[in-house]
Amino acid sequence: MWRESIAAALAWVRSVAWSVVLTAGSLTVIGCAAIARAAELSDNPEWFGRFARQQAAFAVFGLALLLGLSAVNYRWASRWAYGMFALALLMLCLVFFFPPINNAYRWVRIGPIGLQPAELAKWAFVCAVARHAAACDGYRTVRSLIVPLGMLAAVVGLILTEPDLGTAAVFVPVLLLMLFAGGARLRSLGVLILVVLASLPLLWALMSGEQRSRVGAIFERVEPGRQPSARNYQLYQARRVMSLGGFWGSALTGEPVDETAAYRLPEAHNDFVFCVVVERWGMMGGGVVLLLHALLAWRCLAVARRCGDPFGRLFVVGWTSFVAVQTVVNVGMTAGLLPVTGLPLPLLSYGGSALATQALALGLIVSVGRHTEYDFGPDPFRHADPLGAARTAAESRIPGPINAGPDS
Repeated sequence: MWRESIAAALAWVRSVAWSVVLTAGSLTVIGCAAIARAAELSDNPEWFGRFARQQAAFAVFGLALLLGLSAVNYRWASRWAYGMFALALLMLCLVFFFPPINNAYRWVRIGPIGLQPAELAKWAFVCAVARHAAACDGYRTVRSLIVPLGMLAAVVGLILTEPDLGTAAVFVPVLLLMLFAGGARLRSLGVLILVVLASLPLLWALMSGEQRSRVGAIFERVEPGRQPSARNYQLYQARRVMSLGGFWGSALTGEPVDETAAYRLPEAHNDFVFCVVVERWGMMGGGVVLLLHALLAWRCLAVARRCGDPFGRLFVVGWTSFVAVQTVVNVGMTAGLLPVTGLPLPLLSYGGSALATQALALGLIVSVGRHTEYDFGPDPFRHADPLGAARTAAESRIPGPINAGPDS
């Protein structure tokens, strides 16, 4: 019995895509260190220090969740995809029954525990779209696009009501990328992109004055020696804190600025944690974080490439798109290239809901890499040539292993 258990454990170790686990773990460790540094730079290090301790606890829980889900067949997410999406929509409605925080309804509180349904909605949305694509054999027809567009309208409409424009906007490029990976025609995608662009004036008209000011802030210049305006303070301080790091960062140069006001940055532990990374480890540290995010996306897409199951492949593509889009928007926001949207940096920003959702998704991705017995051909969504299809059908009747392991 013990030999069988050891053999099963060794087989699990060999089958896990450790490149995904270790890359995500490295980003989480950097995030915890950056949050601790943000507490040091704050006016109240003792009080803000609790965020670093809580994030470390969230990271331990997330690692256990990731490894636990990697040992389970990911197909359960396909069976429950629609139900979980409906639950996510229900939770997005429940936020309006709880007191707002900073004039926004984004949290559901159960005793001392606070949940952010928008994070769960991202994961449930990817599961539901991937399930629908697998059921209708891809998005090759216009009719097949109606359901995912309806899902998008439902989740984006509720998130916009909170209001949370940044999170709602991320769903649009993610769906377009999933539709492309699901076999949608370029002409159909072009029409959808034109519709999105044509709706921007309407979106601008519906935006609040504060949201419009965030867009205008990226074009506002602050003259030397003058204080920034209220709407430009966040971006001004973000650039200022990043400039303090230089090339190597304060961790190596040890050159702190005597003016404590230079280090004051609201939400430094959350949406602007990348600024703290650059301040502490310089441009080199910021570059390492971006390279780790690129490596994580590459290894996840490698898992998708080896997967022949339509649901598994499209889920990996969808979640990787979410992480990549959020990373680009967050870094662009902190650098002053994009408006302040309130989007956290995946795996680095403080937040138990976001980190747990990331662990949940990455655990499924590792499980997809482990279970390769679901083979439906080299590309389940796009039509192959007749000879290629015939060869695939013939090869599928040959017994034996179908795919290699995730890191082979």
